[in-house]
Amino acid sequence: MSRNIAHGTSSTTIVSGTDRYKYFKRPIMPRVSAVAPQILLAPTTAEDPLVPTDNRVEASVKDVEVQTAYRESEAQTVPYTPNYIVTGTEAPEVLLLKDLTYENGLPLGKKEVEMIEYARAKRDMESNLPPFTDEASLI
Repeated sequence: MSRNIAHGTSSTTIVSGTDRYKYFKRPIMPRVSAVAPQILLAPTTAEDPLVPTDNRVEASVKDVEVQTAYRESEAQTVPYTPNYIVTGTEAPEVLLLKDLTYENGLPLGKKEVEMIEYARAKRDMESNLPPFTDEASLI
């Protein structure tokens, strides 16, 4: 027993018996390939490695487009809004939305659209009421 301790081995690491064969080969693990076997086993075309490939000349100027994650985001700066001039006696309805900015209320949600529709209906109703000129019309 002292001899095993001196050499640094123990009896638990020595494999013997009927299961000894399991420790001499790695187990065969099944593999699942993402490529179908018809594609893997299909004959390939033989290309001559000595034939040069077709080298195309690249243009000196290229057009490049980039789509970022910030395109419709609030991380952008405030979009350009040109100045406007109101001609006529009534202000257009679109000017009622001038206070909606990306910092305050945009993009619109369902609740904001319902509020705008309610304000539009209220303005229509108020425009159809008779003018308040005397005390009889107030009662």
